[in-house]
Amino acid sequence: MLGYLTTDAKIAPALLRKVFGPTVDASFNAVTIDDHTSTNDTAVLLASGAGATVAGDRDVAKFKAALDEVWAGPAGPGGARKRPRGDS
Repeated sequence: MLGYLTTDAKIAPALLRKVFGPTVDASFNAVTIDDHTSTNDTAVLLASGAGATVAGDRDVAKFKAALDEVWAGPAGPGGARKRPRGDS
């Protein structure tokens, strides 16, 4: 599975990695098929820096909440689901 997300947020690369890692671990990396995770999945988040600055605790919390909501899709309702073999 490949996942790409872009944002215009102006956010420091280190902060972006700090926020993105746990979000992906709890959603994208939680997807399993027949009790197996894929070794070839990629999740990418690109920030152009053309928009609002994300720096303070409040801004970071809002950005993280939005990121969690978007990335919940692959592992949440309507996204990829664990299905028994032969089920469609």
